[in-house]
Order: sequence, then C-alpha cells, then structure tokens
Amino acid sequence: MFNFPVLEVAAGIILSQNKFLAAKRPSGKPMAGFWEFPGGKIRKGESPFDALCRELEEELGIKPLKGNYLFCREHVYAEEGFIVRLHFFIVPQWIDEPQPREGQEIAWLTPDQAAGMCFLPADQEIVAKIGKFSRMDSKHAFEAWGGENFHWPKP
Repeated sequence: MFNFPVLEVAAGIILSQNKFLAAKRPSGKPMAGFWEFPGGKIRKGESPFDALCRELEEELGIKPLKGNYLFCREHVYAEEGFIVRLHFFIVPQWIDEPQPREGQEIAWLTPDQAAGMCFLPADQEIVAKIGKFSRMDSKHAFEAWGGENFHWPKP
C-alpha cells in the first residue's frame, strides 16, 4: 500500500433544480483546470462539517442551511504523492447566491453536461452517480446514498 500523507477534505454536492454546482480550479493552484465539488482542506482540530461551512463561505460566499453527511471516500494521487480523503455532504439549502471569490469559474451543471467535463479523478465516480440522485429530493437522495443524519448550525 502507499505510504503517502493523507489530505482531509470536505466537499459539498450543492443541489438546485436538478443541477449541481461545480468549480473549476484556477490557474496557479495544484491541478488547475480540473472541475471539482466546492469545498476544501480540513484544518487541524476542525470537523468536516465546520470545514465545509468555512470553505463554502470563503470560496462562494454562501452559508449552508440544510444538508447531510453522505460518506467518506479516499483517492490515491500516486504521481503527486498524496491521498485525499473526501468527506461528502449534500447541500440543498443555503443563504446568498454562490459567487466565485477565489478566481475560480463556477457552473450549475446537469449530470449530462458534467459527463463531458474534466473533473478531478477523486470526484469522477461521484459525478458518474450524481445523475440518478440529482433528480431526487434531498431526503431521498440522502437515503439512497446511505448518508448519516447531520444537523447544521443556525445562521
């Protein structure tokens, strides 16, 4: 097995009207040009939930109101020499309109649109599955993914 450092990341599947929000990594950042689910690194002592809320505020200017923890996935980036451990959440409700705040491009995508785009390798399996779940309401998508109940703080 690989003896690489593990990068803990929180990621949000932000759903609206059968679409999900994706962000394109800007030039100057590692893996620039790839699309991804919004989110980011979990700081030491921070929970995945707290990291997701902080990252969505920093990157997009939104505050999640509702959501559920879905699952955790690991992906090995052997050429880059690290493992990413992604903690995924469904985020169907938030305050304010998402705006790119860190030089990234953002887009609301249908599953069909996303299928033809270049997503980070760690996100590709999720993009492939999201079509089925994006057509469900949040509660049923959450249950279908096998997520855990999760309570969001009041804004």
